[in-house]
Amino acid sequence: MRRTDAEQLARDLMRRWRCDGWDFKWSHGKRQLGCAVIRKHRLSGKVLRRQLRLSCYLVDLNDEPEVRETILHEIAHIKAGIHNGHNQVWKRWCHRVGAKPQRCYRESEVKLVEANYLIDCANCKKVVGKRMRKVKDVKKLYCKKCGPSSLGKLRLRVNPKGSRPKA
Repeated sequence: MRRTDAEQLARDLMRRWRCDGWDFKWSHGKRQLGCAVIRKHRLSGKVLRRQLRLSCYLVDLNDEPEVRETILHEIAHIKAGIHNGHNQVWKRWCHRVGAKPQRCYRESEVKLVEANYLIDCANCKKVVGKRMRKVKDVKKLYCKKCGPSSLGKLRLRVNPKGSRPKA
């Protein structure tokens, strides 16, 4: 979906559902298509800003139905109150605004950015992790399947499908 269209859709839906005091902002996240964020002053607790954010990378990869679903999901959070998480109050708001009351998207429905790095286990020969950034020390990690016996036997490699890592 085009970013300009996604931003217009978000602003229109926020206006329709009266998300007063909330702003729209682009994020650079590669694992989270959208989020609703409240930033407070760390000492006074005063609300500094309220934002509905969409990932510019994931909006580029996905079509209008997925982006609309994400925006409605976040609007349900805004209307229910962020503190309600994914509880019954949030689920009722999902039904009202027309969103699916699901905590997360299904990978079959939403296209994701490929990880830049993969972590392989020398014991079981499986990919045990995916990372966007280079891991400094894989020697401290181990495979959950193989257990602590795989400590020091993990290998970090560049994902051929991922975007080009920075040197």
